[in-house]
Amino acid sequence: MNTASPLRIHRDSLRELLGLLSHSPRWREIGLLCLYEVTYFVAYHYGMSFSQASAAPFWFPDAILLCALLVSRKSHWWILVLAPLPIRLFTSVAEDVPVWFLLAAFVIDAAKGLLAAAILRRFAATTGWMRSVPQFAIFCLFAVLLIPAVSAFGGAAIRSVHGSDFWIAWEQWFLGDATAQLVLTPAILFWIEGGRWNWRQARRQDWIEGGLLAVGLVLACQMALSGAASSVGLTDARFYAPVPFLFWASIRFGMLGATAAISILAVATVTAAITGRGPFTGHDASETARALQNFLLLRAAPVYLVAVSIDQRRRVEHAVRESEARFRNVADTAPMLIWVADADRLCQFCNQGWLKFTGRRLEHELGNGWTSGVHPEDLPHCVSAYHMASNLRAPFEVEYRLRRYDGEYRRVLHKAVPRYSDSAEYLGYIGSVIDMTERSAVEEAARRVTHAQRLASMGELLAVIAHE
Repeated sequence: MNTASPLRIHRDSLRELLGLLSHSPRWREIGLLCLYEVTYFVAYHYGMSFSQASAAPFWFPDAILLCALLVSRKSHWWILVLAPLPIRLFTSVAEDVPVWFLLAAFVIDAAKGLLAAAILRRFAATTGWMRSVPQFAIFCLFAVLLIPAVSAFGGAAIRSVHGSDFWIAWEQWFLGDATAQLVLTPAILFWIEGGRWNWRQARRQDWIEGGLLAVGLVLACQMALSGAASSVGLTDARFYAPVPFLFWASIRFGMLGATAAISILAVATVTAAITGRGPFTGHDASETARALQNFLLLRAAPVYLVAVSIDQRRRVEHAVRESEARFRNVADTAPMLIWVADADRLCQFCNQGWLKFTGRRLEHELGNGWTSGVHPEDLPHCVSAYHMASNLRAPFEVEYRLRRYDGEYRRVLHKAVPRYSDSAEYLGYIGSVIDMTERSAVEEAARRVTHAQRLASMGELLAVIAHE
């Protein structure tokens, strides 16, 4: 008899229902769309917090739309473009802004996002964003410079109809788009595509360093943005206080640290500009916007570039280590002696087969240590053949006697070929050694038998000739 309470039954049923919904692709897409709508609403409200009658100095919605397009299927792009339309039309704005202006601005922003997403999808790798310096350069060229600059002509045109000066409006529109794309988009893309950090493997000192870095950056931002200034040129020494912490974050933690640090700086700076606090006190909107854009652009660009370079170098080093580890595993299981030398002809690696054969440790074989196992009579010929081939960058093959772990010299066949990097840079040699002692003995015995047979045949022939 089932004695479970009705409350528990309903709770378990609700849990099962939520589990099914969470694993349903359609419900997951609906949830992500709702999250996108909420994020776009917050970004639009934040962007319009400066001045509803002029171009925002930091247009967040562009970054949200571009990121959504880049990480979504092209078949869903029309949904992502049209979903923010109700927000653009029905969010509280200035009463003197006509509907045609809102629709025109929406069309310009949508076209800008679609064009940027299409170009980045075409030229950037599909395995992730901001993963290399060329990818970051393509992003900056199109998403930060060219497309915002071209779209700014449309924005300036509708603002000029609305009563603004064309070139002032163009500058405001362009810098607002460029600043948002450079500051916010890399952070969003990184955390969506590649921002997963292995928290379990993080060392205690990394947590301590990250905490000290965050505290130092917050204090530096507070010092830079507190107190009044006679102008908002942001040239005082205190405005550079966050810079060391920004580069510290990018160098030590790559894009993980750079995106977090730039986000902290952007939030602190934009908040100070909106509230008119610190260096933004008592200044008009256009002067405040220009100072804010210059402040963030000049700090975000080099910090992100350093972070992308650091992450790219670390990935290359990790790939090289993995490749070397795989090579060592294969070499150690090979039924032959394998060695690797650098461009200076010095031994870098010997596999386990070599070490078992010689009975020596790896450190004894590195450099020129391997030559101590070569028979003294064969060493000059062996080294000469190696050096001659190295000078010509040619493969070589040589036979010599190599001392085994029990002291016996074994005749070996030594083959090697030059190795090169992907950029055709000469790296040294890789070679293999095979014990030819038994084979040489068999071949020598066969030669002796053949020689004896030839002698016997000649003796028989001579006997026949003498008899005749």
